[in-house]
Amino acid sequence: MLKPFYVDGHPFDGEMLEQMKKNGLSKANVQYRIHYQKWTPEEAVSTKKGEKRPPRAPKPRMPLVNPTNGPVNIQGPCY
Repeated sequence: MLKPFYVDGHPFDGEMLEQMKKNGLSKANVQYRIHYQKWTPEEAVSTKKGEKRPPRAPKPRMPLVNPTNGPVNIQGPCY
């Protein structure tokens, strides 16, 4: 039986531990998913071992704007 633990400040106990056990995950699996693969704690626990994370919607990006000249056009590498 897994004991409660923390990964990057997120507590894992009770219901989360039950989901981990149901999906065949170890503490190391969850730590790797959260710390290195940047999964949310809920995604890390609810996805079975070996399955890929469901795709996320892309985050909106702020347009590049120069306050004095207006939009910035990037045409290529600047050397």
